[in-house]
Amino acid sequence: MRLKHLPTAIFALCVLSTQPVQGFNVRFLDNAAISRFNDKDIQMMLHTLEQAMDQASDGTEVTWENPKTGHHGSIVPLNTKTHEGMDCRDADIRNFAGSFTGRGIHLMCKTDDGKWRAITQ
Repeated sequence: MRLKHLPTAIFALCVLSTQPVQGFNVRFLDNAAISRFNDKDIQMMLHTLEQAMDQASDGTEVTWENPKTGHHGSIVPLNTKTHEGMDCRDADIRNFAGSFTGRGIHLMCKTDDGKWRAITQ
């Protein structure tokens, strides 16, 4: 992983997780697509995540691609539900950077500040 992108990758991981990063082993990111993303890739991915969660119908794929890097991904909201009083959606998140891929299905809930956050169950 390029060291200059480590803070950005950790920030993006925090956006998709509610677990504290301090003391967290991020070695698993070495072979993940997100470890290859530059700042613009991450910005595009996070913008697409917000757009998909706010606007896309369940089962509709919303994609992003950075033409300068060739890195790309997609977000598919799978269902809409309520979790602990919050509006939530499961999301299938896929990212690609060259031969590196990443995929996860995350429960995303809209918090009081209007941001979508991954919820650990």
